[in-house]
Amino acid sequence: MTLFESGMILRQKAALMSIILAPALAIAMALMNRPTMPAAWVSMLASMSILVMVLAVYNTTTSTVVARRESQVLKRLRTSELVPSQMLVSLALPYVVVGVLQIVVVGAAYQFLGAPAVDSYGPFLAVMVGTALLAVIAGFATATIAATSERVQFAVLPVMMTGLVAAIFVLNPAAPDHYRGLALLLPFAASSDLAARALGAPAEMLATPAPMVDLAERIGMSAHTLMGIAAVVVSVLWVVIFAAVARRGWRWEPRG
Repeated sequence: MTLFESGMILRQKAALMSIILAPALAIAMALMNRPTMPAAWVSMLASMSILVMVLAVYNTTTSTVVARRESQVLKRLRTSELVPSQMLVSLALPYVVVGVLQIVVVGAAYQFLGAPAVDSYGPFLAVMVGTALLAVIAGFATATIAATSERVQFAVLPVMMTGLVAAIFVLNPAAPDHYRGLALLLPFAASSDLAARALGAPAEMLATPAPMVDLAERIGMSAHTLMGIAAVVVSVLWVVIFAAVARRGWRWEPRG
């Protein structure tokens, strides 16, 4: 089924358009606003990576699940030898792989355009794999809300717009730390923060609210480390929340 879904990506015009346009938009942003400071490159790559994940992985996953449900493909697959978990993994895996590959393309393009080299891209790619997983599960959750393909674009808007705005806002050093700290609680914002940390973002770029600084001092931990742990916890919580929504509202066939 994974090979089937991989092939179907190339046949779905809307999905293919999202997959092509998302990294193209991220690269275009760098061409139009080519940063001169290393920190600005880090901020752009981190936030634009979230844009790619939201537009290409989250949006496409939602559309695909709803389309498969409408065409009763999911219903027919339930009569196959695959168990439900295997079907969902097979459905999601191509989009996770495509999302990570898109980030590799964007990262390479940024390097070509003048972004500073990073000691190791391993942590950054690990964050992107986790973000792709979050995007897929969020897509499954949103697909339970969208009854038809015509309603998908309306269903994805709240998470898409919130995620994109929050991902950029949390890396804006001009914004007050307490507001950025609150924004970290929104979907995909913590992923943006973790991506910036993995790329070696300077401390002034990262949100460090005063209460977290005080807590870090009390427990004998650096505020930087504590905020990183908090971002991981928030990301995992969103995975759990979206998974719970998807499980509660999941349907294998069109609604009557």
